[in-house]
Amino acid sequence: MLSCSFERDLYLVQPQDSFIIPSSLSYPESYSTPLFASDTKFKDIYKRLGLSPAVASILDDVSFLTTTILSIPTSKNNPADCSPNKGSKFAQSTALWIYENYHLLPINTSDNSSTIDIIYETIHISAMVYTSAIASRVPFSLSYTSELRLKLYENLRRVDLSSWKKMPGILLWILFVACPGSGNDVQGRLLRRTASLTSIYLGFRALALSHWCLRRLWGVQRWIVDGGYATDSEE
Repeated sequence: MLSCSFERDLYLVQPQDSFIIPSSLSYPESYSTPLFASDTKFKDIYKRLGLSPAVASILDDVSFLTTTILSIPTSKNNPADCSPNKGSKFAQSTALWIYENYHLLPINTSDNSSTIDIIYETIHISAMVYTSAIASRVPFSLSYTSELRLKLYENLRRVDLSSWKKMPGILLWILFVACPGSGNDVQGRLLRRTASLTSIYLGFRALALSHWCLRRLWGVQRWIVDGGYATDSEE
């Protein structure tokens, strides 16, 4: 959690200490997260999660992008291998395609907006930050504008907890992307605390999923900065 929030390695986990990131885990569909690919797509379960078809499409594309990045081989064992560069270019072009495909979608929220509309806007904001950061290889902390961050805080407050509890895996991804650069003010501290509590909540019910969500996001963050190590995946 600290590594993801501050976008840097902890001293106990050095960059060269490789770890294997599994590409899939078994968990209830309500815990589905764009940090993991799954045989069950969001387009198949969006109604049960209380989401819209547009949100499901965004989440499925983000899930594909995440898996693409974490499947890029490293060149540390074979410097002559050019496949990492090809994989990185494909990931960046995919991220740019997703961003350009969704960032102009209409967002119509007001004081009377439904919970589904507010969740849609929240996920849309997170996806646009996530994909733009990947497309331009800029850390999440620099991709979030102050206006988007304030809107995220507002939306998180407007959606009741019972709605987020139906989709803790999605909420965890939203919070993980927003934590870097969130600052040390009241809102920033509350955001990081909420991320920690969400991770704990998910961990009580699916410990491996909570753990590997952190690992996989950290793998994406490290790839953004320098191509990273420790992003090898295991089928």
